[in-house]
Amino acid sequence: MDSPTHWSFRLSSPDSALPAGSFEFFERAIECLGDTRPFHREEGGTKNPCTCVRCAGDEIQKLAVTYNSKRLLNRAAPRANDVIRQVEAVREYSEKLLDAILSLDDYSRAAFQKFGGDARLDLPVYAGFFDDWADPDDPEDSESEWIQNLTALIHASKATSAGFKRSRGVGNDQHVDKGGNTNLFKEESRPPDFSFVVEGWRLFEKFRPNEAKGTEGGLFHTFLQNVYEYATGLEAESYSGVSTWIKRLAVFLRTKDDLLARSAGLAMDLEYVTTFPNKEELQEVEEALQQKLKAVNQEISQHDRVLSQVKIR
Repeated sequence: MDSPTHWSFRLSSPDSALPAGSFEFFERAIECLGDTRPFHREEGGTKNPCTCVRCAGDEIQKLAVTYNSKRLLNRAAPRANDVIRQVEAVREYSEKLLDAILSLDDYSRAAFQKFGGDARLDLPVYAGFFDDWADPDDPEDSESEWIQNLTALIHASKATSAGFKRSRGVGNDQHVDKGGNTNLFKEESRPPDFSFVVEGWRLFEKFRPNEAKGTEGGLFHTFLQNVYEYATGLEAESYSGVSTWIKRLAVFLRTKDDLLARSAGLAMDLEYVTTFPNKEELQEVEEALQQKLKAVNQEISQHDRVLSQVKIR
């Protein structure tokens, strides 16, 4: 049997995710971020992040590499039926190996003991090895680690197959893969272009707060096109789905930013009212702010649920 190649969460060659496009697009992307500071500021934090040219370049490089990594991982990612197929293969071959081991006659078992040459090879011994030894009726009662491990692996394979199908909302006798242009990586992490737009939005907003929009040909759209062409070396309009995702996500992302701003403002107000000298007034105002903050945070959670259900194409 040929040695299998398997998909992994880590790229076998991280260098394959390095940007493949012209450095000119990198420079254009930085220009889209506006008047970046000339000097780096170490202390900034999330509330007041550094917006120097060095940080801009680092963020763009990270966005490009992350996008390339996700494109490569998505390209050959397994589908749900691949998981079932591989788990069932483990079960099938474990059962065959268990049957082969349990079917060994005493001469064959004795040969393993005499010529196997590995003290760790804990196969069932032949009947004459111990004066009072006999094969157990149940393989699970065997003292052989090979038998114990194979039996446990068979049970685990069956449980894994059933559990995975339940997690997909299907029964044991149903197909776990409903088809379509998707795979497990895309389902879990969203399509690479989706993530690229969301991460690019956060980066753009860091340098140009409240300026990101879904307008085709606008500054944010141009910024992402430049990063895309720097990352991939491909012409953005011809090869990417970035424009489509910008149109579909811009309203969601702007709404989320507005909700987060409201939440942060209420949290600051809540912190401020704790300094009120009037304790009765403090309790009343504090409770009102708590209720408003709770309502906004619930709205954020609902918004995230809606965003997570945006259809994958």
